[in-house]
Amino acid sequence: MNKFLIVGGGSMGKRRIRCLLANEVAAEQVRLVDLREDRRAEVWAKHQVACFEHIEQGLTWEPDVVLVSVPGAYHVPVCLAALEAGKHVFCEVPLSTNLEGIDQLVTLAAEKQLVVAPGCDWAFNPLNQ
Repeated sequence: MNKFLIVGGGSMGKRRIRCLLANEVAAEQVRLVDLREDRRAEVWAKHQVACFEHIEQGLTWEPDVVLVSVPGAYHVPVCLAALEAGKHVFCEVPLSTNLEGIDQLVTLAAEKQLVVAPGCDWAFNPLNQ
């Protein structure tokens, strides 16, 4: 039974929760991290998904995968925190808004043999068919 930690409760984070639940992942296997109490309350009310305020709390829950859905400028620090904790990562695009920390991210993922998967919807765009 895999455990999924979504970091960021905006539109994409909520979409990731809905997608996981729609694919028969139990609410007990999903947690959200968001600084905003209103977002945490909304996710609990709609989906009964428990929440944390800070990523450190979420990582102590020992998820298998961290889904990064915060604004792009914060992607790399969240990805690095997840990798340092030994977690696989899915990251919304863009991976970053600059190249700072990218080399460290690539090196850490390789050293720990962890997957870092960027979001990509172009494969499903009708223009690419």
